[in-house]
Amino acid sequence: MIEVLVSHLNYGNHLGYDSLLSILQDARMRWLRDNNMSEVSLEGQRGYVISEVVVNYKGEGFFGDLLQVSLYPEQYGRKTFSLKYQVTNVAKNLLIALAETSHVGFDFERRAIAPLPSSFLSMLGGKD
Repeated sequence: MIEVLVSHLNYGNHLGYDSLLSILQDARMRWLRDNNMSEVSLEGQRGYVISEVVVNYKGEGFFGDLLQVSLYPEQYGRKTFSLKYQVTNVAKNLLIALAETSHVGFDFERRAIAPLPSSFLSMLGGKD
């Protein structure tokens, strides 16, 4: 769970889009950590970069709200995968946002698109 902080608020006094993206990033990093991986080193110098973000707002988040972010893999291939997110206000059981991030495998040493490591594909439920 993540608490909405004062620094997360925009001029409308609710959760700003930039802060929501940071909250999604935090949830993704926790998911990777729980699977003993990181964005830049899924295996050696191979990781991934984000290629697209889509957010559908369904409600507002306010200072002090506790948000639950659920995420799961949606689509995956040899070089790409997508994650779906659901952001919910825990106390009110209110949907705040649905989001999706698309990712591309990347070799940080060569600075080039690369296949995703087989260990990562296995974690997503795919095959090498």
